[in-house]
Amino acid sequence: MKFQILVSGVAFAALSAHAQLNVELSTQAENPSIKKEGGVLEVQKSVTNTGTDNAAIKVYSHLIFPDGKTYVDALPAEVYLAPGESYQDSNMLLDVPASFPRGSYSYHYSVYNQQNSQILSDSVTFEKKSRIIDVDVSHDIACGTDMTGTLCWKLTDGTQYMPTPEPIFDIRDIALNNKAGCAIVGKEVKCWENRHSRDKVDSLWKPLPRGLTFTDPQRIFVAHKNDSFCAIDSGEIVCWSSGKWNPGAVNTAPPKYSELKNPSDIEVGRYGACIRHDNGIDCWGAKKVNNKPTFAVEVPIFTNPTYLIVAYNYACAKGDEGVKC
Repeated sequence: MKFQILVSGVAFAALSAHAQLNVELSTQAENPSIKKEGGVLEVQKSVTNTGTDNAAIKVYSHLIFPDGKTYVDALPAEVYLAPGESYQDSNMLLDVPASFPRGSYSYHYSVYNQQNSQILSDSVTFEKKSRIIDVDVSHDIACGTDMTGTLCWKLTDGTQYMPTPEPIFDIRDIALNNKAGCAIVGKEVKCWENRHSRDKVDSLWKPLPRGLTFTDPQRIFVAHKNDSFCAIDSGEIVCWSSGKWNPGAVNTAPPKYSELKNPSDIEVGRYGACIRHDNGIDCWGAKKVNNKPTFAVEVPIFTNPTYLIVAYNYACAKGDEGVKC
C-alpha cells in the first residue's frame, strides 16, 4: 500500500515554479507489524523531481517511538535531481530489535530542499506487538500462544516450559493439552507430544498418520486428555489419533463442515467427536469400542442445542428436550 504525501498549498506554490518534489514512502503490508522478538520492516523510499529546474536535496529518515522519542536510523544523504529524475533510496530495511518497546511507531522519510529550505515528508505506521492467538487450560497446565510460539506453565508450581521441541513462528491456530498438541503453521500441521517428569517436560515431534495430508487447514481441536485431534481443512472435517481414528479404521463419517449453519467448535473425545449447529448435533468416529457402540453411532435428537461437551468416551448436550448424554 502506498501512502501519498500531503503538502500544504503554500509550500506547493513556492515549489511549483522551479523544483517540484514528490516524496513517497510505502510498505508491502497494509497494516505492518513487528513481533515482540524484533524483526525487519521493509520499506520503499523515493523522491521524484517533477519540476523544471535541478534540485539539490538532502534525504533522511527517523523513527518516532510510542513515547514520542526520536530515533535516527541513517545519516542524511545529499542527492542532485535533474527535472523528471527520480531517486530510489537503497536503505530499504528498518531493523527493529527486541529491545525496542512494544507499541505504535511511525517511520518518517524527509527531504530537505537546499534551494529554498523547504522540508517535505511522508510516513508509515506499524505496531511492535505480541498478538495473543489462544489461551488454554487443560488438566494441570495453562498455555498462552502468540504469533511467535507457545509458553506453558504448571498450575501446581508455576514451572514454565515450551510445549514444542523448538519454537514455531506464524501460528494460525493451535490446540493442546497436557499430553500433546498440534498447530497450523501456514498450510502445514505440526504435532508433538509432551513427556512429563518430576523436574522437566520433554517435547518431541510426532509425525501425522501415514496418508494424512492437508490442503488449507484453518482450525484445529484436541481432546481434553488424550492425543485425538480434528481439523477443518478446505471445508471438510478431518480427524486422527493414536487409537481407532487412524486412516483405514471403520468410522462413521463427519458432516461436511461448509454445509453446517453456525457451527460451534468441535468437541473431541478418545474415539469420536461432535459438533453443535443450528440444526442439531452431529457426532462421528469409531463405530464400536470393545464390541460396544460409541456415542458416534447413537446420537439423540436435539432441537436448538445450546450446550455440548465430549469427554473420554461419552458426550452430553442440552436442547429444547433437556440434557441428554
